[in-house]
Amino acid sequence: MNFGQRFLIGGSVATGVGLRPVEPATLDDYRRLDTMCTVKGKGAVCQLIGPAIFKFTWKGREILTPMAAGERATVSVLGSKTNCRTEMAQ
Repeated sequence: MNFGQRFLIGGSVATGVGLRPVEPATLDDYRRLDTMCTVKGKGAVCQLIGPAIFKFTWKGREILTPMAAGERATVSVLGSKTNCRTEMAQ
């Protein structure tokens, strides 16, 4: 899955998730981010580990959330439901 993929809800509202590296970024940073989000059924699950910039899109609005190095979160999108859970750094 391209982690910028959108998930349609009722044909009129789209929810999307994505990641951007913290600059300056290396090719390894892009590869690391590319493995964090996967398709699950009709949605997606992202196992996030910072540093990264998490992108959430809903109704055409884009919200960017910076994550510090070692910060962890799990974000799941399924239909019109989105859940986010932060986790303790290990």
